[in-house]
Amino acid sequence: MSAAEQEVHSTLDRRRLLADRVIERRRTIAALETDASKKSADALTGRWNVILSPGEQKGSFRLSLDGTIVSGDYTLEGGYSGSLRGTLVSDRLRLERVDSELGFSAVYYGRLDRDWTSIAGTWESTELAGGAPGSGSWKAIRVEEKDEGP
Repeated sequence: MSAAEQEVHSTLDRRRLLADRVIERRRTIAALETDASKKSADALTGRWNVILSPGEQKGSFRLSLDGTIVSGDYTLEGGYSGSLRGTLVSDRLRLERVDSELGFSAVYYGRLDRDWTSIAGTWESTELAGGAPGSGSWKAIRVEEKDEGP
């Protein structure tokens, strides 16, 4: 009888330990889901404020990521606008800028930071004439989208 009671107590203790583990894992999962929902759907999709150097030209990129394929559009000071196309592999971004009036005008190379809030890199113009710089650096900062609740 004593052995049976001891086995019952041992089984109940194991049950409590397992129940505690389940509760702790549910808390961990809930915390991870909350963190994940705070991040954008992916590393790149969204709006980015951009500064191109030399000249400190400002503008914005609106990007969308589908697998490794990037698409989007842009506007820059001076009335420049058009589309963007490229790839994101790991944290490496390559974008081609296709201007609405000038056509294929530049290639951007960048690296996405670990927390998905900025991109920094270099750019090269495909235009050889015109007196504008042929290359430079660029930086983009993610624009936080405001949640629109009910």
